[in-house]
Amino acid sequence: MNKEISETTQNYIKEFEEKTGATVIYVTVSGSKLYGTDNENSDTDLKGIFIPSKESVILKKDLSSYVRDTNNSKIKNSAEDIDFTLHSIYSFFGQLQKSETGAIDVLFSMFRDDTVVYKKDEAIDSIKENYKIFLNSNMKSFIGYALGQVRKFNIKGNRYNELKIFNEFIGTLNGNNKLSEYFEIIEEHILKNEYNYIKLTEAKTNRVSNKTGIYCNVLGKMFEGTVSLGYFRDRIGILENSFGNRTKSQKDSNIELINELKGLKDFLN
Repeated sequence: MNKEISETTQNYIKEFEEKTGATVIYVTVSGSKLYGTDNENSDTDLKGIFIPSKESVILKKDLSSYVRDTNNSKIKNSAEDIDFTLHSIYSFFGQLQKSETGAIDVLFSMFRDDTVVYKKDEAIDSIKENYKIFLNSNMKSFIGYALGQVRKFNIKGNRYNELKIFNEFIGTLNGNNKLSEYFEIIEEHILKNEYNYIKLTEAKTNRVSNKTGIYCNVLGKMFEGTVSLGYFRDRIGILENSFGNRTKSQKDSNIELINELKGLKDFLN
């Protein structure tokens, strides 16, 4: 862990402990940097465990979780951003009993020195020595989570692939006339490629009148025929770039994996 992130984490821990009276016992790298799938654009996800103060527990004011991040905007996180999440030790053990993947990640990260950011040795050594008693052999929750993630990125991957092919096609069109002048050739391309997320559709041109017009619907974004081809090309280019690196790297269909996970889930049920 580099010095800058370590100092930021220390500040987060100090701020949290002073505010709540709790004691942070563990913080680890999470997400892509834990799995080894990160790249130069990946943000930093940190997850940890804290023990609430006795006073907060007695007064029933103890927190179950705490979240802090460096990104206060609605823009997607960049490599400079840090997401910092803490769970109380009670919440952490409860998540393990339910076989929740986030808690399992944190538990087994304790056995990897390269991902540990901060820890209280005595507390974490005790958890490591007894880790088996916290695990649940019922994996239905884990399989359900995995199935949901595969489905999610399969859909995203298909949408991205479709947009990428469409963008390449739009890039071959000449001129900068109104988009409507290209609708015929665009429709031929759409039908030929059997798109699911890109189509020409009729919709109202304004909210007041009942007048309608033809729009090019690209992944839910509506472009009226009056815009220029150049504007349309720029906007769908931005739309393609808005997809995350994880989606871009997952171009192949996951149908086979989805079916395998569904079969395993049905078996466990």
